[in-house]
Amino acid sequence: TGWGNMGLKHARLLLGFARAFLFLSGCSDHESLKENTIKTAELSQRESGVIGQASDFYFLYDFSAGEAFNSVSVWAESYEKGKKSEVVLGPLSTDLQEKEGYLFFSKNRAPENAEESLFNLGIGEGDSVSSGNYTAYFTSEAEKAHVAQIKTDFAEEGITIKGKHILGAYASSDENSLSSISLDPERDVEEQLEELEGYESVYVFMAEFKK
Repeated sequence: TGWGNMGLKHARLLLGFARAFLFLSGCSDHESLKENTIKTAELSQRESGVIGQASDFYFLYDFSAGEAFNSVSVWAESYEKGKKSEVVLGPLSTDLQEKEGYLFFSKNRAPENAEESLFNLGIGEGDSVSSGNYTAYFTSEAEKAHVAQIKTDFAEEGITIKGKHILGAYASSDENSLSSISLDPERDVEEQLEELEGYESVYVFMAEFKK
């Protein structure tokens, strides 16, 4: 059994509501964001609760790209015990007009006995929001059973935009506890695969700004 048509519609409705809430509430604060910077968005408890109703996890980042960059793409790669799998979510791309906005990645809360997950990518800028929904089968029994999971954010202190960056990672394991994922956001994931070997499955959220 899986999501089914009603489950998919319900999940997309919830995520659509969450994105609309973020957009209308003006939660992204770009006035205090330095140019050419990506930083974890600061949400109120209410805003976090709205997204949490629809998601097992989410990543939300503000960005200010400056005049040097003309487009942005976001995607997520999947790794199993340190090896890259065939699962790639995205990419989702858009041209930058106002140079400021937000990047979004989430995994929807799956119905009981589901065999797959529904993921969401989003890019918001000005009055426009680009989004995509992606379905992937569970990559491990640990992910399906929610044995131990951890989310690691690499942009809490801000990242200077230079091109391609690792923004966040979400891991599952059959162990009872997990330590935070240690990745350098400025390096390619393939150069750091040893850091992912202790996890059953990892989704790495990435963004690339192009001139």
